[in-house]
Formats: sequence, C-alpha cells, structure tokens
Amino acid sequence: MPGTSVCVIGAGPSGLVAAKLLGEREYDVTVFEAGSEIGGTFANKTYEDGRLVSSKYLTPFSDLRMDEHMGGAANHPTVASYLEYLRRYCDAFALWPLLRFGHAVEAVRALGGDGDGYAVRVRAPDGRIEERTFDLVAVCSGLHNVPRVPTIPGLDTFTGEVFHSSAYRRKETFRGKRVVIVGTGETAMDLVFHAVQVAETVTLSVRRGFLSVPAEGWGGVPLDTIITNAFEHSHEHPLATRWRLKWRVTTLVIRLMFVLSTGTSRGYNQWAGTTWPIKRGYHILNKSTAAMPYINRPLKSKSWLRFIFNKFTTPWLEPTVPGVDCHTKPPVASVRGSTIIFADGSEQEADTLVLATGYRQMFPFLDAENLAAPGARAAAGVVDGTAKPPAASVPSKRHAAAAAPPPPRAPSPTSPDAGAAPATDDALRSGPSTDLAGGGLGDCATGARSPCAWRDEAPLPAWHFTVSPKRRSLAFIGFVRPNVGAIPPMAELQVMWWLRCVQGKLAREPTSHAHDQSYMLLGRKLPYGVDYGSYMHVLAEDIGAAPRAFAPTWLALRPRVLIAWALGQAYPTFFRLSGPFASPDQWAVARTELWGTVARRGLGSNLTLGLTVGFFGMLSGALYLVDAVVYAAMFVPRCVRTLL
Repeated sequence: MPGTSVCVIGAGPSGLVAAKLLGEREYDVTVFEAGSEIGGTFANKTYEDGRLVSSKYLTPFSDLRMDEHMGGAANHPTVASYLEYLRRYCDAFALWPLLRFGHAVEAVRALGGDGDGYAVRVRAPDGRIEERTFDLVAVCSGLHNVPRVPTIPGLDTFTGEVFHSSAYRRKETFRGKRVVIVGTGETAMDLVFHAVQVAETVTLSVRRGFLSVPAEGWGGVPLDTIITNAFEHSHEHPLATRWRLKWRVTTLVIRLMFVLSTGTSRGYNQWAGTTWPIKRGYHILNKSTAAMPYINRPLKSKSWLRFIFNKFTTPWLEPTVPGVDCHTKPPVASVRGSTIIFADGSEQEADTLVLATGYRQMFPFLDAENLAAPGARAAAGVVDGTAKPPAASVPSKRHAAAAAPPPPRAPSPTSPDAGAAPATDDALRSGPSTDLAGGGLGDCATGARSPCAWRDEAPLPAWHFTVSPKRRSLAFIGFVRPNVGAIPPMAELQVMWWLRCVQGKLAREPTSHAHDQSYMLLGRKLPYGVDYGSYMHVLAEDIGAAPRAFAPTWLALRPRVLIAWALGQAYPTFFRLSGPFASPDQWAVARTELWGTVARRGLGSNLTLGLTVGFFGMLSGALYLVDAVVYAAMFVPRCVRTLL
C-alpha cells in the first residue's frame, strides 16, 4: 500500500526480511535498531567457534540463497559467515537507507482501535527523544533479549564467578576452573564442549532433560533436509493429522535406528540427560552434539556392554578432542559459598557457575494499557509510562569486558539485538529483578491463544502467534520456535501472511480451520513451539501459496520440482512457486539447489523415504475414499427420494 507507514522494531534477520517485503510493495518502512549493527543475536551474543545448527539450505531467505552466494561454505555456516550473508542481503535489496542504528524504541502506544495507528517513542543516539506515528508496527526484537535468571537460594553467597550464557565469549574463561553449567539447550551443550577441553572439572545440571540428535546424518547430509512434505505437512487426511499417524509410526523406526547405531533409544548417542517421552512432535531437538561423548563417558565406563559397543562398533561416537568427563546432576537446589547443592543432596565445589537458562519473552516498549489486558504493565516492565529493563540485564564491572559484544568484523554498518545487555555476576547474585509470577503481557494486544505456559513471559497473539484478530496492524515476527527448522524462513512467511492479513486478502482466515492442533508440538515445553513444516504449510494455505501437484502450481509438469517438494523440507522457495508472492526465479532454485538436497542423500535413503511417503499417501487416500463413501451413503439416498 503506497503511503502506508510501517515501524519495524529490530534489525535482526526477521526485521530485515520484513523491511524487504514491505519496501518492495511500496510501504514507507523505517527500521529502528538499538545497536550499531544488523544481525540481532548473531552479532551481539555469539562466542568463539559459533556455528548455526540450521543448514545453509534451510536458513536463507528465498530471494538470496546461501548456497549460491557462499561458495564452498560448510553445511552449517559460522556465525561470521551468516552475518556476511545478512550484509549481502541488505546490499542486494537496498535496505541500508531504511535502517536507523542507535535508535532504541522505548514505547509503542495505540492511538485508538485497529487501523488508527501508533505513536512510537524512540531514543536517538544523542539521547534526544523522538515520537513518530505509524500505520503499522512489526515487532522483530528477537527472542534473546532478557536473560532468564532462576531463583536459587544462596546464590548471593557464591564466592566464584556467576554469569548468564549470554555473557560468554571464549573458552579461556573456563581454564583450570571447576565449572557448573545449568541448562540443556544448544548453547549449554556448546559451552560444555568448550569447558571439557580446558576446565578442571565440568558438571551439567539437568532439569527436564533434552533430546539429542545430530545436525548431520550419514554422509554429512544436514538433518533439517532429511524431512518430507508430502502426506505429512500437506495433502494429509485430517484424521491422520489428528491422530498423528506418521509421527507415531516413524517414532518407532527412528528409535530403532538410534539403538542400532548408538546403543541407546533415548536419543542419538545419548546416555545421560534424557527426557520423556521420546516421540516425534514432542520436543525441540538439540542438534549440538559435540559434548555428548564427554557427558556419556562416566556412564559408559560403568557398563562393560556399553564400553564394548561404543569402543569397537561405533568409534566415531567417542570424544574428538582430549577433555575431561562431564558429570550430570539434577537441578541446583541451593548455593553455599563455593558449594553447589543439587536436588538429590549431592554437592559440587565450583569456581564458575554458568546459567544457560535461556531468555524471557518480554516487550517492555509496548503500552500495556492500550495493547494488553489489565495487570500487564508490571509484567511488561513498564513503570510510570517508562520502559524499565530488568536489573538482571545490567552487566557488572567485573564482567564488563567479557559481556561486551565483539567488535564489528568490518566497517560496514551492521547491528546487535535491540534489547538487554548480557546478565553477569553482580546482577545475577540478587536474582530476578521483579516478581512476575502473577502474570504476563495479558493477551498481547487482545487475543492470546491461551495463558502463557511460563507465567513470567509475555504471550504471543492468537493467530499463528503473529497477530491478534482484534489488532491486525500490530505483528510479532520471528518469535515462533521450530522443532527442526530455522526462524528466518518462518519469519519470511509470517511477513507474507501478515501483508495479506492487513490487506484483507487472506485466502482463508485462521478462524475457518482447526490450525491450533495441526502444528503445535505435543510436549509444550515452550508455549510457542511448533512443527516447522506443518506451520509453514498452514500459513501458505492461508495466503493461497501452498504447492499443488496440479492447479494452480502444476508441480506434476515439473518432475524434479515435484520430487524436491514431496521428499524435501518446507523451504520458503516452494511457497513462491504460485500465489501472491510467486516469482519465476524460484522455479530455478527448486529445480537445482533444492533438487540437489534430495539427490545427495543417495538411492537407499530416498527409496526409504519414498516408500514411507507412498505408504502414508495410500493411507490418506483410503481415508478420503471412506469419506466419499460415507458422504454418498448419507446424502445420495436423500437426493433420490427428493427427486422421486
């Protein structure tokens, strides 16, 4: 819509793709970024040897493929390579003039109902306060802004170093130390791998466990490319979806493969830190596996059978570099001086305590009175109309150097997440700054799907975690977490969906179909965890862009593209073959690069996947046939009687 003004908050991947898609449709776009670089968390909270766990095939946006523009890059690019990709993206689509670096959004206030616009208050680099009005607002501030700090009795008495993982930069921090790491996410696993190489002792505190699966399968094929679309994410009978038939059956096959290849079915080469249930569709997979041999070793050494199995049949599962064992413990119960006391009563002396406990989802700049339910102001961190960052985000002098983001790699303009600084030592000893147990950000602009599972977080709106049906002009882009996928391509499709939504041109609205149960993860450890492929296809159906074998996409006339889609992942390219965002260039990408992701698996893998797709295709076909028979039995006799 020419002349419609849009405020985009944040210049991470989600903010950049929002600016690109909005700008090319002649919206008047302004991107406010609190830092001095693009890239969000990739620029601001990375550490040495940082590497993406999503592949170069799935991570990039549809209009600038990483495989083509990064030459011989590995399957999983380094963080530095990905930042360079984002800079090229800004160059390719002339995004630099839209970016306002050093501009921190402090408040967003609705000027009335949906469609009446917003007043956005911004602090400029020189400290001046500016207020501008916009027709639309896209919140792209990122998931990794406010560190989650657990309440640990006695933490203030700890005599060593304590910091949140957001402050970590290099493994020398751990040299010669007795290290305890709390958390089991991918960052925690990376830190364990770094620590075992240089620390005196390493202990991992596990609360609910995790499911470990490698980022690459046999032959170096990326895990996130070994997933099929046909009859799982698309063209599946509603009953098969509701009963999770494919997830149930393939779970048995996957666990059998785990046992045969690593000796355990609780995860790939995972003997410790296990979770339950071990089923598809329940968990966000942990694809950082380098630490697993060191975590497993204390358990394997106690079992001669495990030792023999791994030493002589699977030597590639053993440690890759020299390092100490990592012992697993239950949750931390309390701290006393230099002693960490765990829930089972065991104790561990420590010099360094790392809280790899993730982040809280907060939007302190939103006007809670106008955009959320009563009682949300405190949860949003808003006091007397002013955004108040949590104390846990203030770095201590002791760790100021460690917490500071690394200097830019090049003089070109690039930016960190708009948000809180890493939480370190002194700030953490006092625990969380506010008691948020009583609520979150209400219904996040009226219309949250359900109460937030973590009561100290702001929930996302009801429609695909993107907008509220009562306030479509305010979008939340890039906050959904996929099980096996990547956030940037999801953000791209979210922006496409939002554009059609605010224009009133959705092919179908979320109220017209039971989308809630089709893509939600069953484990619900996160209130916004989804199955990547299902989520992408549901959004594509809403905007009229889901691929079809026949009209309107006519994949059947292009066998390579049909196979690449049916046996491949839900790449954003497939949702631009037809529909409102169709581009002729996407056919070439699908025919070459995405076909290549299928071909490189080899005949055996593709034959197995093809037979699986065929089996579930016949199953869905049989269910559709039953539907037709039931329909005929119910209505045909009635029609005949009417005619007679």
